[in-house]
Amino acid sequence: MTKPTHFVDPTLDPFSMVYVSLCKQVAAQDTVRKMVKERNIICFDEKDPLRDPVQKGNLPELMIATSGNPSGSFKANTSSAKVTRIYQFMITSGTLNLVRLQQPIEFAVFAALTQWCSCLPELKWCGTQFVKAVRYTDTITGMTDPRLNRGIKGWNSITAISVEMYFPLHLLKEFSNVRT
Repeated sequence: MTKPTHFVDPTLDPFSMVYVSLCKQVAAQDTVRKMVKERNIICFDEKDPLRDPVQKGNLPELMIATSGNPSGSFKANTSSAKVTRIYQFMITSGTLNLVRLQQPIEFAVFAALTQWCSCLPELKWCGTQFVKAVRYTDTITGMTDPRLNRGIKGWNSITAISVEMYFPLHLLKEFSNVRT
């Protein structure tokens, strides 16, 4: 029996589970793959996936990364801790044509996110589902500065989602091997 597309190694930490799940879901989306070659979907779960210098065949590129500082509470309620992390989908088109490539990829990622977010709450750490909310944060689009972006000229966008996770305090205590 084949594993579902969203299957993630349960021995990973929860932050990595979410990241790997998003990477796998991106690679499985036909609409996205029609516009971005599978080898140009960059996930940082392998050894140095970035290409430098970037060739024309390496574009468009879709990179999945984490961003910013996690926020939350060590004691969100009497039994759980909460953390919210931001995950980003960075699209670099390599072209100045906004309508033919950049925006169609942005929309495909947005549309696909509605499906991806339904599988994240299924993830389990220590037998417990931990993803409680997934929210579309924003998309920022602009021209890239080739000096700062591996020599790539053209449109670039960053779509962000926030993933809210709750962890039972007793499991965190066991994980940390804390003695009281």
